[in-house]
Amino acid sequence: KNCFSVHAPDYIDENNILDLFSKNQTIKKKSFKLFKKCIKICRYIENTSKFETKLIVSISSNSSNLNKEIFYKKVLNLINKFKKNENINILPQWLPVYAWYFGGSEKLEVFSNPSDLKFLNKIGLKICLDTSHFLLSCNYHELKPDKIFFKNLKIYDHYHLSDAKGIDGEGVTLGKGGLFKTKLFKYILNQKYKIIVLETWQGHI
Repeated sequence: KNCFSVHAPDYIDENNILDLFSKNQTIKKKSFKLFKKCIKICRYIENTSKFETKLIVSISSNSSNLNKEIFYKKVLNLINKFKKNENINILPQWLPVYAWYFGGSEKLEVFSNPSDLKFLNKIGLKICLDTSHFLLSCNYHELKPDKIFFKNLKIYDHYHLSDAKGIDGEGVTLGKGGLFKTKLFKYILNQKYKIIVLETWQGHI
């Protein structure tokens, strides 16, 4: 299936990350402005190519300290609203516990605990599964990647493929981390109808 994907920026300016549910109205307004600009780009690509385009977004902030289940339901409602109004498929990206933001390490509480996948599965919130981020989050929470991964297959609609070491060794070369020790790699490569983006990088280094 021919398809494109667009990755939304993580930053709305030099001091703030994307935060669609922020109590700070300036941050929220700037976040939605950027979000809508990304949707406009997706629609342009779709109209030009006639191929479906998915928007991948890192929803990493729960600055309003909402209950996690309420937060995830708000994300789902927002995605469904844009799907209905703009006909765009939006996929939150799975994240590491420690994200490399602003040249440093910031601990994330949402889309970063593999135990949350059970709830995302329950409410039908589809995501982009980043294998590096997933391995890092499993390592941090001392969970077995294969066990968690294969229990939640129906919500993975897009893949970022890269390896990982420890709890913060993101995007290492394939085979240099723990990916090949799992069953994830071969399974993902056999997904003929899903987008798989190679993301071997260590930009934070």
